[in-house]
Amino acid sequence: MDIIHAMLLEEHSRRQCNAIIDFVENHPAAFNHLLRYMCGDDAVLSQRAAWPMSDIGIRNTSLVYAHWQTFQEEWIRPNRHPAIRRNITRILEHIDIPENAAGAVMHHSFLMLEDPQEAVAVKAGCITILQKFSQLYPEIIPEFTLLLQSLNNTPAIRARQKRALKALKKQS
Repeated sequence: MDIIHAMLLEEHSRRQCNAIIDFVENHPAAFNHLLRYMCGDDAVLSQRAAWPMSDIGIRNTSLVYAHWQTFQEEWIRPNRHPAIRRNITRILEHIDIPENAAGAVMHHSFLMLEDPQEAVAVKAGCITILQKFSQLYPEIIPEFTLLLQSLNNTPAIRARQKRALKALKKQS
């Protein structure tokens, strides 16, 4: 059993998440262990690994880009703990998506936003991702606007929806 494994099992808290982040930042080889646990089949380990992974991915985007295919595959992988998709979505909100992946990320963002079973946090993140893409690809604005207007307004979505619609109006 490695140190990351033990840290993930110790507890699930912000304090422990920060301890894992600090450990990985001081021991770069540990990133691969954390990634392996996030992508693994153990629901507890993958859920717990996803939280520090999102903070690390936002702080150190080169690690995400170095493992881009893994992140992209894990983001769309079905039947996973919602924490994994939520935390990868959080990373995607904060980084520049590689141009060669833009089409796939936009496509899956639209699918997740339309899916009534998708977690609200993921939908909110997809709004932000698509709003960023609308600046680079204005041709998505009509479809994105219609989709935003058709969403059931949960409190968690309402603020992002309003901000996105306002930004899209300015772009049109």
